[in-house]
Amino acid sequence: TAKLAAWLMVKHNLSISRVVPHYKWPRKGKNPPNKNCPHFLLDNGRPGKKWQEFLNKVNSYHRQISGR
Repeated sequence: TAKLAAWLMVKHNLSISRVVPHYKWPRKGKNPPNKNCPHFLLDNGRPGKKWQEFLNKVNSYHRQISGR
C-alpha cells in the first residue's frame, strides 16, 4: 500500500500531505462520524504513531521512485 501511495504521488504530482486515511472525512449522520479505516493503521480509531510510520514508508518509497 505504501508503494502504491508513493507511485500515485509521483504520477499525480501530490505531496505527502494529500495521503490521508478515510478517517479524515466525517460521515454525516453516522456514529461515530469518522470511519475507523484503515483500522490496522489507526491508534484507537485515530491517526497516530502507526499512521505516521506508514507515511514514513510512503516517503521512503517516494524518494526511491522519484529519485529525490
